[in-house]
Amino acid sequence: MTASLRFERLEPRDVPATNLWLGQNSSFIDPVNWSANRAPIPSDELVFDGDVSSTSTTIINTRAQFAGIRIIDGYSGTVTMPRDVTVGDFEMRSGAIAQPTPNTTLSVGASFVWTGGTLNNTLNTARVQINGVPDAKMGQEGVTITTGSTISLVENGTTGTKLETTGVVVFTNAANLMINANCQVKPPDVPTVDPPEVKKGVITDPKVNIIYVYDEGELTTRGGFKANKMGIIVDGGDVLVSRGSKPSGDLTATGKTSDAADAPSIHVKRGTLQIQNGEKVIATNGVLVEEGGVPPIGAAATNARLSTLSIAPGGAGQIATIEGALTVKSGEVSLGEVNGAIGAYYSTLSVTSKVKFLGGTFNTDVSISDTAKADKIVTKSTIEFGPAMKIKVRELGGVATSGMSWDIFEAESGLATQTVPANLADYTVTTSNYLTNGKKIGIKKN
Repeated sequence: MTASLRFERLEPRDVPATNLWLGQNSSFIDPVNWSANRAPIPSDELVFDGDVSSTSTTIINTRAQFAGIRIIDGYSGTVTMPRDVTVGDFEMRSGAIAQPTPNTTLSVGASFVWTGGTLNNTLNTARVQINGVPDAKMGQEGVTITTGSTISLVENGTTGTKLETTGVVVFTNAANLMINANCQVKPPDVPTVDPPEVKKGVITDPKVNIIYVYDEGELTTRGGFKANKMGIIVDGGDVLVSRGSKPSGDLTATGKTSDAADAPSIHVKRGTLQIQNGEKVIATNGVLVEEGGVPPIGAAATNARLSTLSIAPGGAGQIATIEGALTVKSGEVSLGEVNGAIGAYYSTLSVTSKVKFLGGTFNTDVSISDTAKADKIVTKSTIEFGPAMKIKVRELGGVATSGMSWDIFEAESGLATQTVPANLADYTVTTSNYLTNGKKIGIKKN
């Protein structure tokens, strides 16, 4: 039996090649400007090397698709992308990328490294979309980089983008960080036992500049997290302000959570905002704790909750800070917690502006052996209480005797009104200290 051989004609395939920008002039399609002596083709990795040329250029291809773009070694020119551009690998260490046309996208699908240079400084709605890259990197220690584009993390099939951040990334104009389901933002050098920076459920609305932390969402600030010109709404998820292995873990939000004149920078509707010992929440328009989120069908209801987590051994001296105003209308404020469990840790929440405790509950721990040890809220401004506000006291170390008292509020500028909480079963809210020095509110065991 004789076997016959059959040959199948396949389409031609381009072998990926490095095409180095020579920059004899600014034309993107002039062959003299490229090391391959031809205009770029889709299989090319385009390299802009400052040691060779820093001449600027504009990508004018109708089909702007390439194997990669690398801007390296001190390139100081600008690569302009007036239309959508798709690449596999992206590396940017210097120079600038301009996206002058609204709603255009630089789409990256294989690798993403951005450690220097400006990624679009134009006021528009352009974006950079990172598709299913498991080890994307943005920023470097001690360096500030800037973008005017929304950075959008999306999944590719079942592979989510994981973005490691270092240094400071400034989002200007109306730019956002958009984190879609199954995508993560994480700090570098965090032990694997720590949770990821962001888990699914955290997304950003680019139209209104808001980060939403929904059910199953977790935003952790290890290394610091800055939401410039953005507001944060916690609606069923958790925000943990923690330094981890870094010098600081402060959370900054300078925008608003709605168009209302009195809208806060951070609104806790459901879920938890937790501030670890020594860390700060910097909220230009303040923090609001007010229940109002609606859990999805089948999801467990969660309360709006503001708390601090102590990380040192039990005792006094645990301090967390809110730079801005604090308003509580419903929900709970609890200090001295450890991973959600209340323990023998006496904490202070320091607020730099006004405190309005109009409703909700303040949960405070007090020591029966030392009246100087109690969870307390301290403000450099005034404090205002509403008639619906409640105080719940837990005595640690046994049962307190009648007549013991602890200071649990301190306002350097005194009370905004003469109303004080009065709905405690076993305690009396005393203003004797307040009347003496104009600052403190205490509770006294009946």
